[in-house]
Amino acid sequence: MAESPHGLRAILELNGGLLVRREDGRLVDPEGQLYFDYAARPNSAIARRPPSAEECWRAGYDAEQAGSLTDALAAYRQALHVGGPHAEVCYGLARVLFLLGKKESAAERFRQTVEIDPAHASGWNSLGIVLEELDEPEEAVAAYEMALRVSPGYADVHCHLAELLERLDRRGEARSHWQAYLRSGTDAEWLRYARARLESAG
Repeated sequence: MAESPHGLRAILELNGGLLVRREDGRLVDPEGQLYFDYAARPNSAIARRPPSAEECWRAGYDAEQAGSLTDALAAYRQALHVGGPHAEVCYGLARVLFLLGKKESAAERFRQTVEIDPAHASGWNSLGIVLEELDEPEEAVAAYEMALRVSPGYADVHCHLAELLERLDRRGEARSHWQAYLRSGTDAEWLRYARARLESAG
């Protein structure tokens, strides 16, 4: 038997413990770092703990931020499989579906988001955007209004709703939302745009 770096000849297991046989034949109890050097390694055949729903969601979010939409989609779906419907998981899945051009599926997941959490303002706002894309303007107005009901100062929603109301020739309502955007918006370009829309409306 080849000699070990520690001058040891063998490791023996006795009653669940470890004993070290030294070159002189004596059995000793390993202590300190020596014990850890020779402790049995975990059995690689044992399956690893499956990831939690939160871990899957985080993997999906990270992949989405990195632009890996296919990986993000798979991770969000795994999170749903592991943990069941959760507002943030449904919201992330809906975002990715929308970016992949699957608008009907995205709308379904945004609806699920706000069913689970009716106070999810971003879910209502995103649902409104998708419904506009699906040419369902009245439903989009209702979604935007729900977003503002739960978050009255949500600047982007005021902007989206104002534009949509103008297209629906509801200019008086649109004007009030442009004004609200001027009070709460922070994007310089959109602030200029809102002022221009108000000026053009007289």
